[in-house]
Amino acid sequence: MSRSIWLNIQQGKAWIHLEEPAELFVGVPSLKRQAESSICEGSRSGQRAEMNSDGQVTNVDVRTIDVEGQAINVDQKSINSDSQVDKVIELRKISQASLLNRDNLVVHWQADASERYCLHQYAINAGVYSHKQLTLEQMKQRWQALRLNTDAQLKDERLFLVQCIDLCLLCWCRVDDQLQPLGETYIVQRDMQGLILQQEKQELSERTLQALETAASRALYALWMDVGSVLVAVSGTGKIAIRNVWSLDTGARELPLQREVLNQALKEWLDNWKDDDKQGMYIGADPELIVLDEQNKLVMASELLLDYSHEEIGIDSLLYKGQILFPIVELRPLPEAHPAYLVNRIHRLLKQLHSLIDGRKLQLRAGAMPVKGIALGGHLHISGVSLTPRLLRLLDIMLALPFAALADERGKQRNSKFGGLGDYRKQFHGGFEYRTLPSWLVSPALTQAAIYTCWLVVQERARLMEKLDGWSDVEHDVLRYELATREEQCTLAQTYIDLLVDVAEDRGLAERLRPLQRALSKRGCWDEQQDIRVRWQLLSPPITSTPLEK
Repeated sequence: MSRSIWLNIQQGKAWIHLEEPAELFVGVPSLKRQAESSICEGSRSGQRAEMNSDGQVTNVDVRTIDVEGQAINVDQKSINSDSQVDKVIELRKISQASLLNRDNLVVHWQADASERYCLHQYAINAGVYSHKQLTLEQMKQRWQALRLNTDAQLKDERLFLVQCIDLCLLCWCRVDDQLQPLGETYIVQRDMQGLILQQEKQELSERTLQALETAASRALYALWMDVGSVLVAVSGTGKIAIRNVWSLDTGARELPLQREVLNQALKEWLDNWKDDDKQGMYIGADPELIVLDEQNKLVMASELLLDYSHEEIGIDSLLYKGQILFPIVELRPLPEAHPAYLVNRIHRLLKQLHSLIDGRKLQLRAGAMPVKGIALGGHLHISGVSLTPRLLRLLDIMLALPFAALADERGKQRNSKFGGLGDYRKQFHGGFEYRTLPSWLVSPALTQAAIYTCWLVVQERARLMEKLDGWSDVEHDVLRYELATREEQCTLAQTYIDLLVDVAEDRGLAERLRPLQRALSKRGCWDEQQDIRVRWQLLSPPITSTPLEK
């Protein structure tokens, strides 16, 4: 079965068929040279183009090929046989997308209709054009905004040049400070769940490789790119710092890349690409909270739950002045096949926790940082769905942005270390964990907003990506978001939540987002200094509520 990779030069409205997959990383020859040779003319392509005096592509005859290598003119809908109809439908989508007039360079990976990985009209590497305009210092600012380390020098550091696509590490090689290879290039090996395995004679451990993959992928993600090469420094203790990034048409052809190795790595990645689970999607979570006494002093969760055993209520640690402490209670509800079931399970766990401390003068608090120095998270777990940068961006704009707009100002210190956009972790079960949000256990309404929004974003990702095709407006919104006022943040967040409600097929689930819409419209915020049991109706008396606390 053949696979084709296409570069869409949107300014000139032309398709370029890459000769080999490795050109995703090393770039293609100049567009003028491609046009003069009829843009990849040969047995596998039927495209033509000419150059005008400004170096732009004109008079493009958009043609493509079927999986047998026979030319199909998509625009004229001339089909060689009835068996090719389905393939032509997919190819026509690509052709129509190529006619969008944007000053950008976008990649489409088009496989035939039977292949598992196919982006159809959805573009990848949406930020590659703007990346060319960025200085290294500007790139560092974006990496730092995602809480990535950019230290200039690490102790006993080694440099590695790695290639990533769609949040996956493909291959890596140790290099010197002149980017010259110091050893062979390794193709990453993975287990059945897609997690990295260590190979014999490799100097990097399995754990370090996994951290390397996340850091390098997020460095690309910060620049709105999904494919590229990243220079990463690794210290003797495993600390990681980002040094530089290259992608299409940004100097990547100067890198010492092994084309044969890259081609093999891309082939293995495609062969191992997993479909969404036919048994459906599951959603889980591990929201955190803390316990305070009547003097507002922290009660260690390890002491509170010392004699209590429950598989769905546990404790979490943090490092404080060189000591490992266990002050955080973590709810670990089993994943559910419907968001309502997960909300109900969390409610039952809070009831059990309440019964454990009932009669004692204690408080339960949640949010971002209800006590100085204790940052809490509200991580969401998804399984049965493949994670891509496009899905991650949807979760950022539909979840992280609204929650930042509604956050209690007193908890904003969490953002200095946690809460960066695109924060994720791959899980042993093949799913992933979205880690950007603070603890949403503040109230039932906030809990439902997090869980239902996450569910709908994942379920409606195809429609949302179609509505946001190109991502240029989204990138602009995200980049200006942190500097915006609360008023501007709420207005922007409401726009995206309204879009989600509009595209949702399940109107019953869409209605569950109405409280979130009202809270944004009223510019509300949660209060993380109150005992969460009041909002969950585990305590009385009632107190005045802001829109999202009811």
